[in-house]
Amino acid sequence: MRLSSYRYRIPLSLVGCVLLTAAVLGGALAWETYRNLIADRIAEGERMLQSMAPVLIQALKHDDVWLAWTALREPVNGHPPPRPYRLAVALDRFGHVFASSRPRDFRVGTAAADLPGPWGRLFTQLREDHLARPVRLRDGAYLYLASALHSEGDFSGLLVIGYPVAGFWARFREILWQGGGVLLALLAPITLVGWYWGRRMASPLVHLSHCMVKARTENLESLHCQLPAGRDEIGELARRFQQLLAGLREKQLLEQKMFAQERMAAIGRLAASVAHEINNPVGGMLVALDTWRHHNRERQDPPERLLSLLERGLHQIADTVSALLVESRGAQRDLTPQDIDDVATLLKAQRLPAGAHLHWHNGLHRPLPLPATPVRQILLNLASNALQAIGPGQNVTVRVRPEGGRLRLQVADDGEPIPAAALDTLFEPFQSHRPGGTGLGLWITYQLVQQLGGQIEVRSDAERTVFDITLPIPAPTARDTEERHADTA
Repeated sequence: MRLSSYRYRIPLSLVGCVLLTAAVLGGALAWETYRNLIADRIAEGERMLQSMAPVLIQALKHDDVWLAWTALREPVNGHPPPRPYRLAVALDRFGHVFASSRPRDFRVGTAAADLPGPWGRLFTQLREDHLARPVRLRDGAYLYLASALHSEGDFSGLLVIGYPVAGFWARFREILWQGGGVLLALLAPITLVGWYWGRRMASPLVHLSHCMVKARTENLESLHCQLPAGRDEIGELARRFQQLLAGLREKQLLEQKMFAQERMAAIGRLAASVAHEINNPVGGMLVALDTWRHHNRERQDPPERLLSLLERGLHQIADTVSALLVESRGAQRDLTPQDIDDVATLLKAQRLPAGAHLHWHNGLHRPLPLPATPVRQILLNLASNALQAIGPGQNVTVRVRPEGGRLRLQVADDGEPIPAAALDTLFEPFQSHRPGGTGLGLWITYQLVQQLGGQIEVRSDAERTVFDITLPIPAPTARDTEERHADTA
């Protein structure tokens, strides 16, 4: 049982309040009963003093000890006393014991000052004050009631009645046990009702808590909660929670719509990326075909160089499309010097600004065990961007050369520099600083460099912009060596 739950805290609080109230009321009633018991004993003792005083005065006047003892011990007016007291002592006018209800403890003739308790003080006070009304005095064991006896205006003696305090407490405990039993009998059904009512009060809160937990773990569309409808705070909380659920459902629908829109936008961006990747080789091949048709009309068969260029361009398109399939891993052929020259041929077919030049330096003289398509795509993207960045009379320089186990590609132009603010996001998708750019070319280039395990650096200032790429050349495997020997044979 978790006491932190309101299903237990509210019932326990109600039961605790009932028990605390019952304890306070019971204690107050018990204390009042105790006070009433003492008051009743005192009132009864005062009546006893008044009824015995005339007899004791006559006994003191005639020095009749027996009559005094009989008055203290025998029935009054012919009726047996209810024994409300446990001690009765009569003193003469000299302060000596004249008679008592316990002669062994209070011997006749003993001076009041020699008696235990407040006897001497009582006698002195009443004799000096000449009071006829009773005086109360209490020590640790007794509650005393004393009254002076007067005969014809003269002080004749003193009558003292003592009630043991232990008797009061015994009677008080008896009343307390009886009242406690009655109180417990009344509290049992009240406690059960309080527990039931507390559980019923906490039930809406518990149900609302369960609904909140379900709202976090279950689908909001299929979530149904029967919440209390009332005008109290719990009902208001339930209505606010229903409004919250409605808002969350609306938010979920909006998120689903936004996800669908983002997915469509992603498809559109993917289509733009594919178009961008395919457009470069397709454009180059169309330019090459158009050039051949205009300058070689007398020849019916295209030259081998053109066919080779068209074949490599089509292979590049096929590799680009295959790269979109995650599981597609087509065979990659090694990079050759002719692949670098093909890229130059494609780029030189583009229309350049007046007086602009493309300087191409191919330092690759033998095949390298690098996939040809990604390397061609890197060069094509960077060089195309450089050509688009230059103006009349400006130049683009491309250098390709092996350096110590790495292939270095460097594309530099002296056109418009890249803004410093754009350098940090240069390789992020759809981040283009050129009007009309898609922002996909450099992102694709960066992804290709990362896939090949290389590095790319950019430097741009007022004089020139340089893209420097280094690609590690993997060591040829035994299988690659065998395939090369087989092709040579």
